[in-house]
Amino acid sequence: MSERDQLITSHLPLVKKVASKVYARTPSSVELGDLQAYGLFGLIDAIDKFDPTRGVSLGTYAEHRIYGAMIDELRALDWVPRKVRAQEKATGEQLGRRLESITEEHYQLPAPEVVMEAAMMHEQAVSALGSALEGIPERERLVLHLFFAEERTLTSIGELLGVSESRVCQLKARALARLREDEDLACTA
Repeated sequence: MSERDQLITSHLPLVKKVASKVYARTPSSVELGDLQAYGLFGLIDAIDKFDPTRGVSLGTYAEHRIYGAMIDELRALDWVPRKVRAQEKATGEQLGRRLESITEEHYQLPAPEVVMEAAMMHEQAVSALGSALEGIPERERLVLHLFFAEERTLTSIGELLGVSESRVCQLKARALARLREDEDLACTA
């Protein structure tokens, strides 16, 4: 076994440790095994790029690279365009400020107009997501729905559609790329 392989093997528990921490804060659609796979790529990258002259231990450096690889992959898998996520966040912040001001002023339940305003903001966010999904072919939309809404694995989606797991992965990746492309076009318009 080469020295590189020995380093990878000896640092595998670190991958499992970081994956467990990240897994605790992810939606149920994310599988621990997937996080460990992403982390393994981060570990290999850390071992290949490690510079002992920098005064940092390989374990510390690898832990950061493993975590970064997992987070990067989770961000890449997020099929909701950043514009919609930002709109949801802004809506929540606006609603929070409005509710806070009403509570401070009246110490009572939110006024009906605040509730209606929040409902309208939520409806706008859902509408924006629906519009983004309209440009995606039905089969790709179905894969996204099964993966994210029903939290099915790629294997089970493949069985349901009668295609291989790798084909499902391709369909999902293509759909996510289309969503990102639509978002980029909307941002430049």
